[in-house]
Amino acid sequence: MDFFDYRKGGKGKGDQCDFYGKEQYTHIFCDICRGEYAPMGEYEKEIAAEMIKKGYVIRENDTYRPAVPVYTSE
Repeated sequence: MDFFDYRKGGKGKGDQCDFYGKEQYTHIFCDICRGEYAPMGEYEKEIAAEMIKKGYVIRENDTYRPAVPVYTSE
């Protein structure tokens, strides 16, 4: 996963340290981006909640989606 900082609400957001060396964190974020996040265990829900707090993910109606630009090879 390549990572870059982004701007949201006029403030810099994102920090590659949130993902660097955290393989499980990265896998869960990628699953959310693909729409493959169910069912989540307690550990995954805790990580998703942290991503929501940091602004990487949005939760609406029991679904998760990325809140940052996501570029794929497609």
